[in-house]
Amino acid sequence: RGEVVRLPLGKALSIRKHADAPLQVFLGGHMDTVFPADHSFQEPVLREGGILNGPGVADLKGGLAVMLAALEALERSVWAGRIG
Repeated sequence: RGEVVRLPLGKALSIRKHADAPLQVFLGGHMDTVFPADHSFQEPVLREGGILNGPGVADLKGGLAVMLAALEALERSVWAGRIG
């Protein structure tokens, strides 16, 4: 509904830039897994060719790379400083 809601969070890294900008955007990621604790996908496996397969080896890392690229592009744009 467009209302600000403040909720306590667990341990998190929080970085703010342009905190007084009129438009604020939240970019976030989570560090849990969607697989049950006893699922075989809980253990990382090193596959042929040096490929690592397992929970969390690409999802959040890929998301962080996309967020960084988006923020870098934003800082080079005409909107730099107007979005926090």
